[in-house]
Amino acid sequence: MHKALLLAPLLLSTLALTAQSGANHATAPHPSAHQIITFDAPGAVWTSPAGINDAGQIAGSYYDGTNDHGFIRSSTGAIVTFDVVGCVGAAPEAINAGGEVSGYCYDASNVSHGFVREPSGSTTIFDPPGSARTEAFAINNLGQVAGAYLDSALEYESFVRDQLGNITTFTVPGATATRALYISADGTVTGYFYAQSQNYSRVFIRDSGGTFTTFSAPGAGKGSAQGTIPVAINANDEIVGFYLSSSDAYHGFSRDQSGVITTLDDPHAYKGPDRYFGTVPDAVNVNGEITGCVQNPSGTSGFTVDSSLNYTPFTVPGAVTGHIYAGTCPTGVNDSGTITGSYQDADLVTHGFIRF
Repeated sequence: MHKALLLAPLLLSTLALTAQSGANHATAPHPSAHQIITFDAPGAVWTSPAGINDAGQIAGSYYDGTNDHGFIRSSTGAIVTFDVVGCVGAAPEAINAGGEVSGYCYDASNVSHGFVREPSGSTTIFDPPGSARTEAFAINNLGQVAGAYLDSALEYESFVRDQLGNITTFTVPGATATRALYISADGTVTGYFYAQSQNYSRVFIRDSGGTFTTFSAPGAGKGSAQGTIPVAINANDEIVGFYLSSSDAYHGFSRDQSGVITTLDDPHAYKGPDRYFGTVPDAVNVNGEITGCVQNPSGTSGFTVDSSLNYTPFTVPGAVTGHIYAGTCPTGVNDSGTITGSYQDADLVTHGFIRF
């Protein structure tokens, strides 16, 4: 998931760690009865889906051994690959109902820029004024794009780009870094920020009028690289995400439009003393169905949880087991409940999957 690149202050050290010896493993989930199809982009060394729309189109990236490229997979399985004119590598992050794709790309100097790809195949690169690097992460059905950029002082600010190409930049009042990650159907933006003298992340919500609301999940740690990260927002402005506790365990959360926060802990999640394991949601649809990863010392598996907090675990057939931080990890769910994501096989090669 490319969004993880922007979460480096919280996650980079996490993914580099290994479990302590003698860890107690959670019970491995069984594959669900749902149909699962696996796929790869043509010529791919690895394939990484990022999002899915209600038409069943999936957008993501693949690596061919030299550069990253974009792809769109139709509901019938046809895959179109693409590059962004003016860039040498592409990282699509989201696709809306009309088939518009947003993401970021890298030029020959390894500088990132935001882009939008139209259903016709044309691509547009953009950068907020004064940007040193730009990363677009979300696009809604109105064609509004949200993301973050490094300013001339190399501090993170955020932006919203409308369907006409007009860019509005913003920061959370008092923040030293503001990173927008998602935008809802009505233009509400969510992301995370660091406030002055704080080294843990908090969540912000910016409505379409520019008013901010901030919060932390109950139980979120306030130590270095701890805090709360949002991962998605649906058409009802329900936000889901995860937090790292004071004991460095991952927990999920959902926050409804009224501000009520519910903790999400998959029953199969590791509950032992080792750090950097737990429940990590990654997407939510309009029905409140959430999907994400369960990170255990024995590997990573997928889960869904409905609005009544009923959890269903699943793994992709052929996904590696027993390997730390590898396995099955969903990245998107549409309003019909179709899930996409990636998995690693026994050789730790990454492939895409769809679960119906």
